Amino acid sequence: MIDFTNAPHRNRSYSGAERTKLSIIYNNEQYMLKFPTKDNDISCLTEYIGCMIFKSIGIPVQDVLIGTYTKRSGKVVTVAACKDFAAYEYKYQDFASLKNLNIDSKRNCYDTDLDSILSDIEYQNKIDSKVVSEWFWNMFIVDALICNPNRNNTNWGFLYNTSKDELLLAPVCSCGASLFPEISEEKIRNILSDQEELSNTVIRTPTSAIKRNGKLINYLDFITSCENNDCCKALKRIKSRIKINEIYEIIDAVPMLTKVRKLFLKKVIKARNEIIINHSCI
Repeated sequence: MIDFTNAPHRNRSYSGAERTKLSIIYNNEQYMLKFPTKDNDISCLTEYIGCMIFKSIGIPVQDVLIGTYTKRSGKVVTVAACKDFAAYEYKYQDFASLKNLNIDSKRNCYDTDLDSILSDIEYQNKIDSKVVSEWFWNMFIVDALICNPNRNNTNWGFLYNTSKDELLLAPVCSCGASLFPEISEEKIRNILSDQEELSNTVIRTPTSAIKRNGKLINYLDFITSCENNDCCKALKRIKSRIKINEIYEIIDAVPMLTKVRKLFLKKVIKARNEIIINHSCI
């Protein structure tokens, strides 16, 4: 375990009101420390696991380390150290800011309507729209696997090179909401003892943050319907890269997780891979 308590602090600040974040230097690199919001919140661990799953599938992702931090009160908490990919000549610009470039759009930049997102991807000409579309759908498929309910317009985007005036796709980040970080151990035991409850919990929920016709998209219904051709192409790209045993090893290697939670997370991944990813029309 890495103790980040005495790591040098930077004056850089980060947006987002959901949790405390500190900028530090570790091994001569700049990192953002993410703190849990409450005692039973393990989102720092699911941040790490989610990012490692993206990495195992071959999608560029933010480097994340797990460690501890001792607060002034003396309380030791688990933290996620996310390498700051916009620390130097790059500035992070979220997709919401890119949506603002569409001067003909009457939609709010934070609008997560699927048609709006796809329209704005097509409209922008800063990066090849086909490349951005493939990136978006690749994220969507992996988010479906790891039950991410929070891939909105502010937590994926681009890196702006200030000296070259160019945009690059930013690595995937912000996976902390994945894999039920706030579910209690008692609830997990109840779910594991009831097959119907397990199915309802890990397959029907959670939904995507993206909407269609005013409703949050259900990953199972949308992906297995095969109604979007670009989504189907992403599914074909991603499904062959998913190595379940490698994902199990990622989960097992996290020392702060209890045995029952590790079992639960592996069952979640196994079920979603079999029922959502593999039981599709591709």
